[in-house]
Amino acid sequence: MPVPGRKQALTVVLPVQAGLAQPLAALLAACAGSVRAKLGAVRSLHFARFVLLESGGPSTELLFETTFDDESVAHLAELWEHVGPELAAIFAHCEGWRSLARFGDFERFLERHGRPSAALFTAHDALGVEGVQADARVRSELARFLDAHDAELRALSPLEIVTSAQAALGIEPPNGTAPRLRSAHEARSVLAFGDWVRLSLTWLRCALHDVSDVLGELWHDTSARLEGAPRVTPEPLGAQRCFSHVAQVKPGRFRRAALRFALRTLGAVSHARSTTGRTGGSLHAARWVLLEDGRLVFLCNHDGGFGALVAEVVARSSALISMVWSQTRGFPASFGWLAGGARDQTRLTAFAAAGELATPLWYSAYPELGSSEVNDNAEIRALLAGELDAPRAKRLLSLLRD
Repeated sequence: MPVPGRKQALTVVLPVQAGLAQPLAALLAACAGSVRAKLGAVRSLHFARFVLLESGGPSTELLFETTFDDESVAHLAELWEHVGPELAAIFAHCEGWRSLARFGDFERFLERHGRPSAALFTAHDALGVEGVQADARVRSELARFLDAHDAELRALSPLEIVTSAQAALGIEPPNGTAPRLRSAHEARSVLAFGDWVRLSLTWLRCALHDVSDVLGELWHDTSARLEGAPRVTPEPLGAQRCFSHVAQVKPGRFRRAALRFALRTLGAVSHARSTTGRTGGSLHAARWVLLEDGRLVFLCNHDGGFGALVAEVVARSSALISMVWSQTRGFPASFGWLAGGARDQTRLTAFAAAGELATPLWYSAYPELGSSEVNDNAEIRALLAGELDAPRAKRLLSLLRD
């Protein structure tokens, strides 16, 4: 069930009709601009994308995903209202779509092909689309006021400057204190004692399987080969990029079980970090989807280039990343998540590029905003709307200078 005030994830995987994969790719590229413009009217929508997913055989699948606020039914109704004809033209290339579809058909079609997210992360979980956009406008108006009155404000204290800004922007000081944003260090532990025990046992068994895999590759040359094909980088939108990736789970019951446990653990950690409101890093949103045939799909929205994303993963989350992807073929050789694996930046880059999926159409509701900027804007709004004192005024002005 959706959690009020939290972002939700929709992921559907649709089999493309035989012979229509190339026409579908061409349609997605051709209509990208018009579809993005219409998606802008969907007030619940943060991010969306269409991904072409090879099934391992001659067939192709279309993956459609959205990250949205609150109730799924209301979100689907908004999509159908504002982008219905365009979605119908796209889904007409997929098996099972009715040409004269109504909203009920659209809703049932997506539900029938829906896939749950094994783990979901959002960098600003409690901030709705309209709130993010409104916070950006407040920051812009505040910056314009400070620039326009720079000379006369220089002689004032930080508290006097911010009080003047409140009056100029028409923000009434409250009677009480506005709720503050939580900090990342306030997140409590999400793993119980039993989880830590199981994690330790899984780590030990994974280390043994990692050694066995390495020896097997030496003697039988069973390692997955990473192709040197050029990356299929989707076009950037403002400050943001998207990345779509697929990997195949290694054979064996243990590897599948270890991956499911790793994803549950990662989901708990991601949820805890999402709800703090101050996660840092370049990620806006990320999700992992485990398909029935053993493919692990990863989808994320981030700031900066591909190389910067890989470097950030190595610096901040190498153990968590290794815990998940060491169960898949082609990932850099690791030992119990702590050696090799995601710490091998060169091979990690090759693994990520080799599994990258074509993403001919994607959307962001606020493409010009970086992840940290979204959170900073929310804090600026909270400070402006709350009871001010000298330290809070200094904090607000420091956020504007960053």
